[in-house]
Amino acid sequence: MSTVVWRFFVGDDQRWRWQTLTPGRVVLSESGVSYPAYDACITAAKAEGYLFQDAQANAPWHGATHRSPPKEHAPRR
Repeated sequence: MSTVVWRFFVGDDQRWRWQTLTPGRVVLSESGVSYPAYDACITAAKAEGYLFQDAQANAPWHGATHRSPPKEHAPRR
């Protein structure tokens, strides 16, 4: 199985686009149109095979919500 990197970016027209790349940054495919919103771009990419993987699943505090990073210890007085 080859590795494909998905790239999401805003073009010169200030609209979202997606590309699939090799690890060496060779473009394999790209969106034929641009999207006004990030969510619309993600939806279009999913139709082309993009699978969202939450990076937080690998965080050391796995099990906490992604909005709740670990609490730091309060400084001692």
